[in-house]
Amino acid sequence: MDWKNILADLLEAGLSQKQIADSVGCSQPTISDLATGQQSDTRSRIGSQILALHAKHCAKKNERAA
Repeated sequence: MDWKNILADLLEAGLSQKQIADSVGCSQPTISDLATGQQSDTRSRIGSQILALHAKHCAKKNERAA
């Protein structure tokens, strides 16, 4: 999964790393590590929640890309 791009989309949509972390139930440093590529894998629960958050906040971008 390309967490860097997914998180970049969420940040571009106006969410902060702290807001993302609070929404998915992890720490801001975990989000930072994923966003910078220092960590490339995450627990499936957190990954699923990041993807759901992305779908919610970035739906218009996804529609344009399709």
